Order: sequence, then C-alpha cells, then structure tokens
Amino acid sequence: MRQRLPSAVYAASSSGGGRHLSALRPIYEELDIKVEWDESTQTITGTKNELLIRMTVNSTEATVNGKAVKISAVPRIMNESTFVPLRFIAESVGGDVTWDEKTNTSISSLIRAIMSF
Repeated sequence: MRQRLPSAVYAASSSGGGRHLSALRPIYEELDIKVEWDESTQTITGTKNELLIRMTVNSTEATVNGKAVKISAVPRIMNESTFVPLRFIAESVGGDVTWDEKTNTSISSLIRAIMSF
C-alpha cells in the first residue's frame, strides 16, 4: 500500500518546463520555519534559528542567510498561495532533490523528512 503524503506535499504542481512548484507556506510550517509575507514588496521571508530565507514573487533572485541564490523558476501566486520550485525549497533548508530516470519522478530529501514525522 502506498504511503499517504502529508498535506504540505500535496500542494505540489508542475509548472511546465520540468519545474515542480509547491506551495511554500505549508512545507515551511511543517518544518517549523516561521513564514512572513510583505504585501507591499511581495516578499516572503522564512526564519528558523540561524536560517534566514528571503524571496520575492516574480523574481529569480533569493537570499539564503544573506547569500544570493538563483531560483530556477520565479515564485508565483496561484490560488492565494505562493508557489516556489520544490528544488529551491529543499535546498534552502539543506535538503536535495534527486531524479529517478526509471520512473521519471523526482524525490526530495525534504519530502522524505516530512514523511518521517
């Protein structure tokens, strides 16, 4: 029987072009990362302990602990949620994403970590 993924992971969707976008807030909250939204700049900030992640809707530039990072697809708002490439979400918290050529699927160590809660 297939293990049910947490609701945080169900938010994932394909953006086309091989990028998988996922709603940011439920995943960060699942990892106890505080999420703040600045409506005036459309900036999302995630913090936990010494971790500081900042990104802006429609920009491929983000920062992780003050270091500039390129995002493979721009964060975008869909259905009142901000969607961000799953790879960026995983890597911004120290995870990774691998590709399984046999099944044409990607899996993130982040998702594995969420599933183990």
